[in-house]
Amino acid sequence: MTKYSSGSKNIYRFDTLDGTGTFSIDKKDNTVELLSSECYLKNRKMNKENLDYILFVGKKKIIEMNFPESFVYATH
Repeated sequence: MTKYSSGSKNIYRFDTLDGTGTFSIDKKDNTVELLSSECYLKNRKMNKENLDYILFVGKKKIIEMNFPESFVYATH
Protein backbone atom coordinates (compact mmCIF):
# COMPACT_ATOMS: atom_id res chain seq x y z
CA MET A 1 0.00 0.00 0.00
CA THR A 2 1.11 3.50 -0.73
CA LYS A 3 -0.15 6.63 1.06
CA TYR A 4 -1.29 9.92 -0.43
CA SER A 5 -2.75 12.77 1.62
CA SER A 6 -5.76 14.93 0.86
CA GLY A 7 -6.80 17.29 3.65
CA SER A 8 -7.68 15.30 6.77
CA LYS A 9 -7.71 12.02 4.81
CA ASN A 10 -4.90 9.64 4.03
CA ILE A 11 -5.52 7.76 0.81
CA TYR A 12 -3.97 4.34 0.28
CA ARG A 13 -3.61 2.49 -3.00
CA PHE A 14 -3.73 -1.31 -2.78
CA ASP A 15 -3.04 -4.25 -5.09
CA THR A 16 -4.48 -7.73 -4.62
CA LEU A 17 -4.53 -10.96 -6.58
CA ASP A 18 -7.79 -10.03 -8.30
CA GLY A 19 -7.53 -6.25 -8.62
CA THR A 20 -6.45 -2.86 -7.41
CA GLY A 21 -8.08 0.11 -5.72
CA THR A 22 -7.91 2.99 -3.27
CA PHE A 23 -9.43 3.75 0.10
CA SER A 24 -9.20 6.62 2.55
CA ILE A 25 -8.89 6.84 6.31
CA ASP A 26 -9.93 10.09 7.95
CA LYS A 27 -7.28 11.12 10.51
CA LYS A 28 -9.91 12.85 12.66
CA ASP A 29 -12.26 9.94 13.31
CA ASN A 30 -10.56 6.93 11.60
CA THR A 31 -13.51 6.30 9.26
CA VAL A 32 -12.73 4.22 6.18
CA GLU A 33 -14.16 4.74 2.71
CA LEU A 34 -13.56 2.62 -0.39
CA LEU A 35 -12.85 5.12 -3.17
CA SER A 36 -12.27 2.82 -6.12
CA SER A 37 -11.70 -0.78 -7.07
CA GLU A 38 -10.93 -2.41 -10.38
CA CYS A 39 -10.83 -6.12 -11.10
CA TYR A 40 -8.05 -7.37 -13.36
CA LEU A 41 -10.57 -9.50 -15.28
CA LYS A 42 -12.68 -7.62 -17.82
CA ASN A 43 -16.36 -7.09 -17.01
CA ARG A 44 -15.89 -8.38 -13.46
CA LYS A 45 -15.95 -6.81 -10.00
CA MET A 46 -13.62 -7.56 -7.14
CA ASN A 47 -14.92 -9.97 -4.53
CA LYS A 48 -16.91 -7.97 -1.93
CA GLU A 49 -15.78 -10.15 0.99
CA ASN A 50 -12.12 -9.68 -0.02
CA LEU A 51 -12.58 -5.90 -0.28
CA ASP A 52 -14.22 -5.75 3.16
CA TYR A 53 -11.35 -7.77 4.63
CA ILE A 54 -8.71 -5.59 2.95
CA LEU A 55 -10.32 -2.47 4.43
CA PHE A 56 -10.71 -4.04 7.88
CA VAL A 57 -7.12 -5.30 8.15
CA GLY A 58 -5.68 -2.29 6.30
CA LYS A 59 -7.34 0.19 8.66
CA LYS A 60 -6.21 -1.73 11.72
CA LYS A 61 -2.58 -2.00 10.56
CA ILE A 62 -2.38 1.58 9.27
CA ILE A 63 -3.59 3.00 12.59
CA GLU A 64 -1.28 0.67 14.56
CA MET A 65 1.67 1.83 12.43
CA ASN A 66 0.68 5.53 12.77
CA PHE A 67 -0.23 6.09 9.11
CA PRO A 68 2.97 4.90 7.36
CA GLU A 69 3.95 6.11 3.89
CA SER A 70 3.83 2.56 2.56
CA PHE A 71 3.73 -1.03 3.76
CA VAL A 72 2.95 -4.57 2.65
CA TYR A 73 0.75 -7.14 4.35
CA ALA A 74 -0.77 -10.47 3.35
CA THR A 75 -4.44 -11.25 3.88
CA HIS A 76 -4.31 -14.94 2.90
